[in-house]
Amino acid sequence: MSTTVEAPETTRWPPPPPPDSWRSAPALPPPRRRRLGPFTFLVTLAIVLGLTAVGAGPIVWRPSTTGPFSDSVSARTVADGRMRSAIAVKVDPGLVDVNVTLGYQDDGAAATGMVLTASGEVLTNNHVIDGATQINVVDLGTHEAYNATVVGYDVRADIAVLQLQGASGLATVSFGNSSDVVGGQQVVGIGNAGGAGGTPSVVTGWVTGLHQAITAVDQESGTAEQLAGLIKTNAAIEAGDSGSPLLDAQGKVIGMTTAASSGYSLSSYSSAGYAIPANTAHAIAGQIARGRGSQSVHIGLTAFLGAQVTARNELGAPSGERSGDVVVTGITPGGPAEKAGLSVGDVVVSLDDSNIVSSNQLAALLQADHPGDKHKIAWRDAFGVAHVASLTLADGPPA
Repeated sequence: MSTTVEAPETTRWPPPPPPDSWRSAPALPPPRRRRLGPFTFLVTLAIVLGLTAVGAGPIVWRPSTTGPFSDSVSARTVADGRMRSAIAVKVDPGLVDVNVTLGYQDDGAAATGMVLTASGEVLTNNHVIDGATQINVVDLGTHEAYNATVVGYDVRADIAVLQLQGASGLATVSFGNSSDVVGGQQVVGIGNAGGAGGTPSVVTGWVTGLHQAITAVDQESGTAEQLAGLIKTNAAIEAGDSGSPLLDAQGKVIGMTTAASSGYSLSSYSSAGYAIPANTAHAIAGQIARGRGSQSVHIGLTAFLGAQVTARNELGAPSGERSGDVVVTGITPGGPAEKAGLSVGDVVVSLDDSNIVSSNQLAALLQADHPGDKHKIAWRDAFGVAHVASLTLADGPPA
């Protein structure tokens, strides 16, 4: 797959408000991007999305900028054991273990979250709750287990906010100003490494790059995701650390872990972790908590079509064979699509007034919808017969 190289965003994010007024954080504009030439070398990095998931397919991430700081910085002193212990004692009570059930995939996953409010609003990654039919959370401060609902999520920024049901009096994390982060700065990562739960693991390292842009390719679905403006670190981030804090030496959150990579070039081995800057995560979380939806931010319950679709070219159709056709490859029994009459092998033609030419386009059209919204859908069956029906979207897992 070709890789588009993106320039780093150089605009400094404004500092976040104090933690007790995080809901007032202004929404930030998306970073501007411009295209550069292709890589002059190739290093493939095999990655886990920071998420432990049984049966999950491999993910490949390709960093598009190396940044001004080397992964092999020498003569740096990482935080010693005493410092790590002090930070862990301070931060652990504000963390949660996030365990999700992926009912439609007959699967499960585990990750990390950060408590934003005493009443149980929690920050984590969107990819952690993607497709979740049930979310259970264990608060590390109280050791209590809670059911969680999704307040909202931003797919493009890989950010989600959960609400723990019946929670009160919880310890919270404290945010620093990620605009002040510099290369070579000592950092500490604390998270649910390996999805083991219980006492979080603690790793140390330093910042090796700023304003990083990476492209993720899911080798099972073929979908790609771009994230920009990330902090890069050589701290040993593992599966299960998604949604965990990247901390400064004072135990302040300066980033939220979203990805980790490792791989080999001709001359060396490299590993890296990537974190969403705290100011970005903080501001988008505030937007979600205030119920301010947008093209990328979804508020509330996710609308569910109940059909898995794939463009025919993604299925390997020969050139010239209606490559824009979007084929139904899976149907949820009893879901809106089945009730409307669709079945596996049908080709989706249009949704309302929009002709459907890709699976991503269909997903984008449904992004802002909520359960109960209605659509008119048109399709062709395996015999080429045209059909049109109305359907009502149901409750579904987060996108």
